[in-house]
Amino acid sequence: MSTVENVIKLVIQYNPDAVMVIKSTISVGYTASIREKMHCDNIILSLEFLRVSKALYDNLYPSKIIVSTDVENTRLMKAANIFAGLLQEGAIKENIDTLIMGFTEAVKLFANVYPTKKF
Repeated sequence: MSTVENVIKLVIQYNPDAVMVIKSTISVGYTASIREKMHCDNIILSLEFLRVSKALYDNLYPSKIIVSTDVENTRLMKAANIFAGLLQEGAIKENIDTLIMGFTEAVKLFANVYPTKKF
């Protein structure tokens, strides 16, 4: 069991209604699979768009904020919006493009690959 899975298991044990945010780069389909494996829908994902040696700067001046959740679940949509708001408040940059959407692991992949392609 991974560290993430161990933490999810502990959170479920102590507060099964808590909404958990994974803020990381993960493989496509991971969020859906971990929600199914842990029998827990209270997991949302906040994609990281960090460059090597630029993590602080990229958090203070993010190019975008993308939070993914089950868009059919009102409670999780509210939590995703609150979390996105916290990221905006913590940033120095203003007017950050922010998107709340369905599961988005592939967005990170495309965001990293697309700028490198010449059409």
